[in-house]
Amino acid sequence: MKAGDQTPVGEEAMDTGEEVPMAAPKTPLVFRPEDYGPIEVPEAVHSVATYAPDGPRLMITQIVNENFKSYAGVQTLGPFQKNFTAIIGPNGSGKSNVIDSMLFVFGYRANKIRSKKISVLIHNSEKHKNVNSCSVAVHFQKIIDTGLGDDEYTVVPNSQFVVSRVAYRDNSSSYYLDGKKAAYKEVAHVLRGCGIDLDHNRFLILQGEVEQIAMMKPKALTEHEDGMLEFLEDIIGSNRYKTPIETLNQRVDTLNDLRSEKLNRVKAVEKEMEHLEGPKNEALEYLKLENSVMKLRNRLYQKYIMECTDIETKAQTEFDKITEDMKKFKEKEAEIKESKNTKTKELNKLKKEYDKLLKTCEDSKEKFSEMESQDAKCHEDIKLNKAKLKKLEKSLELELTKIEELKLVPEQAEKSCEELKKKLASLEKLRAKEEENEKAVMDSLKDETKRMKAVYGDACLTEGKVRKWARFYRGEDPKETTVRNRKRPGRPVSATDTMHQQKVDEMIVANRRVKQKDIANALDISKERVHHIITVHLGYRKVSARWVPRQLTVEMKAQRKMICTQQLERFTHDGERFLRSIITGDESWVHHYDPERNMQSMQYRHKNSPAPKKFKVVASARKVLLTIFWDMEGIVHIEFLEQGTTINSERYVSTLRALKGRLRRV
Repeated sequence: MKAGDQTPVGEEAMDTGEEVPMAAPKTPLVFRPEDYGPIEVPEAVHSVATYAPDGPRLMITQIVNENFKSYAGVQTLGPFQKNFTAIIGPNGSGKSNVIDSMLFVFGYRANKIRSKKISVLIHNSEKHKNVNSCSVAVHFQKIIDTGLGDDEYTVVPNSQFVVSRVAYRDNSSSYYLDGKKAAYKEVAHVLRGCGIDLDHNRFLILQGEVEQIAMMKPKALTEHEDGMLEFLEDIIGSNRYKTPIETLNQRVDTLNDLRSEKLNRVKAVEKEMEHLEGPKNEALEYLKLENSVMKLRNRLYQKYIMECTDIETKAQTEFDKITEDMKKFKEKEAEIKESKNTKTKELNKLKKEYDKLLKTCEDSKEKFSEMESQDAKCHEDIKLNKAKLKKLEKSLELELTKIEELKLVPEQAEKSCEELKKKLASLEKLRAKEEENEKAVMDSLKDETKRMKAVYGDACLTEGKVRKWARFYRGEDPKETTVRNRKRPGRPVSATDTMHQQKVDEMIVANRRVKQKDIANALDISKERVHHIITVHLGYRKVSARWVPRQLTVEMKAQRKMICTQQLERFTHDGERFLRSIITGDESWVHHYDPERNMQSMQYRHKNSPAPKKFKVVASARKVLLTIFWDMEGIVHIEFLEQGTTINSERYVSTLRALKGRLRRV
């Protein structure tokens, strides 16, 4: 039986023959290495049913047929013997149906089971009519032989399994593995794993196959026939060498033809070679001369190599010396770096202390500002008290005048005088007390002034200057004579009382941008009176805030101070060199370029003569951006912006590069 005779039930058998290979067209004799590569030989077919003598093997314990062919109902065949089981009986007793049942389970086609189609396999008799299906179940198990007796074996645990197949009237069938429906591929996989060769099917020999093998010819006459040789080669597996041998024969024939062609060409070339013997000898002489020249060149090169080696040795010696020097320099650099790190740490420590002192200074400034505000308030109080004192003195004078004039009421005048004297005494005491407070404040500020002088140096005001300016702003300076102190006509000052002055001052302190109109409406006084109080009595003046670049932090101020100190040290060390290193730059938009200066264009003229005129080079010139750099000796570089050029970072980088090149040339 050949491979391919078994297929799942339900597929129709197809007789397909092999195609006869066509003769290849004749190709020119050309040697191509890719056509003569290694020849692949198919892998040998491994034996499926190979068992170890003492290992487990598969056996059939029994076959259960149900309505299969001549077996009506359920018929159990077995149990079978472990080595050999013979089924005997008269003709027509169903011996062949045992093999047919096995073929049915193993997936053979109906024509191999002596039937035309699957439905014919269902039992049909007078007693059992209208049977719709038939089934065959083959029971397998693995055993290990323990002796030669029939019962001398051991069953491998969990090795029993049942393969069954059921056929139906509609010529369809289904497989079952241990009672579960399965595909034929799953069943075939299990059987192959147990050593049943379903590919070549040589584990079953049917009726007539022995006689057919015995009647085979020694060798097949054509490719489509099978002889004994082909049968044995198929069993042995030597037929896998057939295709490689044919390929080798074709290659040998092709190479023989190619050799004959090359040999003919070699014989034709031998005659030409004899004529070229003379030129060959001349070429050999030329090559000998070339070799002599190459030897001489080699000597020159060897000499040059020796000289280069000597130079290299000297250079290596110098390199080693420089390496040692570099090592020393690196050690020295490491020491310098270590010293630098130490100095940096000390500098950071000093910087922290400086920041701490700077913060203390800022706090002192804030305290000083608070004290100044308190001092100013005290001065205002003193000023008000002085004004009151002056008023009281004037009142006293008036009262004395009235006493002189009103002698009729002396007692009343004396009482008033005594009261005024008491008030004067209390005010004098208050003034003395305020002066003592002022003195105490000024004494307390002496230490702060000393600390500020230590920080700011000569820029700090001395105590004398502070006292002088304090007296000046309080109006106590006897030399201070201004129009503000003079008497002027108009509404008397006494019309502005102290209460209004105090309220106006409080409103201005609360809001420095308050309007005079709002103050007048709030206090129910005239706007002119508010203006008089603000400018004359309180001494305020309204000014706009000054724009500054930005508000510097304490760190920024410290950094700027450090940079200025470094620049001053550089100037102190070498002032001329420092000044020469300063380059100033500026930009300006100009209308035109005038090659003549004003001094050069001056000329004499009479008094009545018209003034001379100087015309522009271009009638209406556009503005051009002029960039100029100069140092202490004069102009270093001048550059005009070309028309259509965008002013961006790239343009400034280009200008600075041009300036750098100019500095190198200078």
